[in-house]
Amino acid sequence: MDTPRSRKRPATPARERSAEPNTADSQPGQFPSNVQVALAMAVVKSKPHDMTVTGKHQSPSERDQTTYLDMVAFLQEQVKSLQQRNQELELRNAKLEQSNIILTGQPIFDEPKLSANPPKRKKGSAATRQGAHDTKSRSYSPDSNSAADATLEDEFSCFEQLEEGGAILSYNVFAIHKLWKQQQSDYDDVCFHLVQATSALGTVICYIGKNHDEFMSKALSTTRTLANDNSLFAQAIRSSARVFMVILFGLQKLQTRKVPWQLSRRIIFETVNMFKLGLKAVAEAAHEFAGPPGVTVRTGKRTSIPKECAASMKIARLLITFLASLDKNDTDHQEIFEGFVYLLLERVGEQLYYFTFGHFRQDTLEKEIAAGDEKDGSTNRRDMALHYEAKALVVILERAMGLAPNHMNPASKGQRTSARLARTLSLKNLPTTSRSQLTQQARDRLQRTLIKCMFGDEDGDEFLEVLRMPVRLAAAPKTASIGNEHVGEWFRTQVFKLCGWELLGREGGW
Repeated sequence: MDTPRSRKRPATPARERSAEPNTADSQPGQFPSNVQVALAMAVVKSKPHDMTVTGKHQSPSERDQTTYLDMVAFLQEQVKSLQQRNQELELRNAKLEQSNIILTGQPIFDEPKLSANPPKRKKGSAATRQGAHDTKSRSYSPDSNSAADATLEDEFSCFEQLEEGGAILSYNVFAIHKLWKQQQSDYDDVCFHLVQATSALGTVICYIGKNHDEFMSKALSTTRTLANDNSLFAQAIRSSARVFMVILFGLQKLQTRKVPWQLSRRIIFETVNMFKLGLKAVAEAAHEFAGPPGVTVRTGKRTSIPKECAASMKIARLLITFLASLDKNDTDHQEIFEGFVYLLLERVGEQLYYFTFGHFRQDTLEKEIAAGDEKDGSTNRRDMALHYEAKALVVILERAMGLAPNHMNPASKGQRTSARLARTLSLKNLPTTSRSQLTQQARDRLQRTLIKCMFGDEDGDEFLEVLRMPVRLAAAPKTASIGNEHVGEWFRTQVFKLCGWELLGREGGW
């Protein structure tokens, strides 16, 4: 009789043993199972030929713990990409909407035909003719919006050829016009589009300054006056002047609607920054016109150098138009004018420092000394570019100083108001100079600003300031005509005369 201890376990059939799970597969240090080997072979066979599955794996302890996945930068790139895509769609929708408005505003072909013998009109008084004209203008008022859109299409079509900045500028001008036609427009949206249009205007000015020669080479006309020139450059200059008037008009409208002052300040800031980009365009056009070192223009047997840069002078004329468009009775325009003048004096001060000391102002004493000694091959080209730029800056400065009394002279509060515009905004009959003289207080302000822009206003290194200040030489003294044989006697006499000799008369006093 078998005891429980001696009882043997019955043998398990082979089919049942194969169905049991293999617990050794999950234990470390054991060989992989058939399923794992098959999976590995499938992965190796399906991988690309230029990819390896060995030698690249690192344990967590061997990895660089200082690296991490920058999710913030990734999300910023995604947002930037989406914003760019959204902007492209907005530009496209605005273009299609503007085209639809223009098409719907065209006359329909079912108008009544004119008779062969139209009745004669009776002559009436001037008042009757004026009333008929007013009635006619009022009767066609529904089509005035489409006419305005057609004018926008014709006037700013050149911006579409100026890459992204021109398209953005055209879109924002159209958006501003669309918002003003609404009865209840959101002033935040109006301010946003005004700021965007002002920023895009500065980008457009820089772009046309860099590509002046290319635009002029494609022009069909031979004239070089902006009024009759049909080149893309001239069209962009004229349209930019009109965009600036749109910005001033929008700023004036915001004043009359009693909007928060923060909105107008944003527009003023962007307008001043746009003028800074305009001065930058003048400098870049001058450097581009100067060309590489040693390049000259040959006419016949003589070597001639152009006296001025056409692109810089034309952009300077545009900036002069901006200055003359500002109203002297508007406080916001006065702030814009002072910002324009400060940026102009800042650039003029840099030029004045260079023409005085032969180099630009440096931050430290070591750089200041090194800048005075360096002379390289690009100096001639830089000097020529600065000469071209200086001529354009003088033209702008001359007009700014002529208009300065209108904006910088102290005036009574009754003469200046921020709630209305004293004159109608127009590009015709722009003022050139002021009838009044610049007061001494305003002139001192301008001169102090110029000195600070030239020498800087930092107080860190007094020794560096001494080196930067111009040398003040004393007046030349009058030297007596004394022969060489009498110099000793003359010297003793002069010393006794100037210093005195009374101390020797007192015994023991010296």
